Amino acid sequence: MANIVPKKGKQGDVRGWEVRTKIPMQNGKPYTFYASAADFERSNVDTFKTLLTNCEIDIRRTGTIQSFALGQIEDYPRLLKDFTEKGIISAAPYTTLDDAIEKALEGLEKTKKERTVKTARNCLRYLLEYFKPETPILKITRRDALAFDAYLIEKVDTGEMAPTSKNSIIGRTKWLFKWFFEQSEERLINPFQSIKGGSTISDKEPRIITKEEAARIEAAILNHKPLRAYYNPTEWLVYFRLGYWQGLRIGSEAPELKWEFIDFEKGTITIKNVKLSKRGKAAQWREMPLYSETTQALMQLKEERKRNGDALVYVFSDWWKKGENYALRRYVTILKEAGLETDRPRQALRQTASNRVDRDWGGRLEQNWIGHSESVARKAYLSKEIPKEILDKFRNREPVATN
Repeated sequence: MANIVPKKGKQGDVRGWEVRTKIPMQNGKPYTFYASAADFERSNVDTFKTLLTNCEIDIRRTGTIQSFALGQIEDYPRLLKDFTEKGIISAAPYTTLDDAIEKALEGLEKTKKERTVKTARNCLRYLLEYFKPETPILKITRRDALAFDAYLIEKVDTGEMAPTSKNSIIGRTKWLFKWFFEQSEERLINPFQSIKGGSTISDKEPRIITKEEAARIEAAILNHKPLRAYYNPTEWLVYFRLGYWQGLRIGSEAPELKWEFIDFEKGTITIKNVKLSKRGKAAQWREMPLYSETTQALMQLKEERKRNGDALVYVFSDWWKKGENYALRRYVTILKEAGLETDRPRQALRQTASNRVDRDWGGRLEQNWIGHSESVARKAYLSKEIPKEILDKFRNREPVATN
């Protein structure tokens, strides 16, 4: 029968209790549960003693803990987690959703890029919001999966989430359950197996930012005055024009931009294609001409830095390293101040640049400069060299004025 042993501090005060049992752990030693006085009352410890005594009786009579005693332990997550960690019971039926996610992401970190892991974590956070972290993963049924899918569909219908985001979340959720079930010796059916994510391409028409809207956004950038946050309007003007004119992925490619990648004399910008660059392999790069509007903002920022005595390697200051969501939230606020919609704000910049380049210079250069995936750009046989006559046309569009 389990017994309780008080553990006292130097002053004689009770710091906690050990509930000692004859339940064998995986290493063969008897199991002891420690209940800290900071977390539990003495009455709680009596309950643990009763639960553990019932487990001892089951093991003595049948050689294993029976379902009734296990069902009682499930109401005490700390005790249940202790049982699984010490090998007293199988961990699989009681692995919580948050534990499964963390272990799956640890495995992903060994083979994938940091950005892939970050995207996976962002997708799986919706699971934790809906089901709660402490939910045992094996208790999530197909009916639960359908309800979760409906939850995401509602977010899409209300404009809170893009259809492509929903597809990514469902895809990553299928991956999580597939990974977890592969660790189990039992044959289990993925509850999300029949849930369809839909097309990987949004069914919405491309959002093109007009010249009038671009002027309103730039005015809002210059007039924006946050109360406590660091804010440099010149940096934000560069941020906007890199997306609007050059088509950079401003959430990932812009923060990677160094001054050495910009050749003002030649009139080009070299961009690290983060989407095509693979961990452990050579980075993928693309080069495109600088629009005069982008050049103007970049030169203005460079001169401003020089006056302030800054010698930063990157175009954007350390503030941008906090993460792309910081910048996104600020940009959404700026759009609201400009009186514009906020649906897919960053994609709209890239879509505008893509359509402009395709219209003015043709599909081949649009694929090279904007940096699509390999299947779209057919990069295996398309030249990335910028013809001299095109660079000349860019230079001659209009003179670059700086303040």
